[in-house]
Amino acid sequence: MLLLKKLPKFETMRQCAQRYPELDLTATKTSLILLRVASDLIAAIHDELSEHGISQGRFTILMLLENCPEEDSPDRSLSPSDLAEMCGVSRASISGLLDGLEKDGMVHRGADKRDGRGRPVRITVKGKRFLDKMLPAHFSWLARVMQNLDEKERHQLIELVSKIDPNVKP
Repeated sequence: MLLLKKLPKFETMRQCAQRYPELDLTATKTSLILLRVASDLIAAIHDELSEHGISQGRFTILMLLENCPEEDSPDRSLSPSDLAEMCGVSRASISGLLDGLEKDGMVHRGADKRDGRGRPVRITVKGKRFLDKMLPAHFSWLARVMQNLDEKERHQLIELVSKIDPNVKP
């Protein structure tokens, strides 16, 4: 994936809009800024998690398992297909991540008591200890990332970004 590091100048976009009347200047500029911030944030999260010795994929799985609501899952476990759906990745991708987490003792895959085919996944005590050790620093870092926005601005940003629909078909 290529990430745009330098945004085009507004005048450059205005000239482009003369050639392509469909180009909405503010929509294009807003989209480019959002993409830039998102890619920078993803890269920063990758670096921050690397300092704790974990990938974003493995971290996401541990957090999903740790925060698995009891009413949705009485034994506080999720199936690999549930995890794949929640992460928006293939079952094969989840299997690879789970293999590594299981090898490291962070998760346990059991047998489904109902039909024996499923393999419910649970976070282990070691996985919970890992999160307990790294999450305070991670949450502190996230607060520093957002420190230039006050509480009201954070709520406004959430509201505004929530209105964007990336599922609009071309």
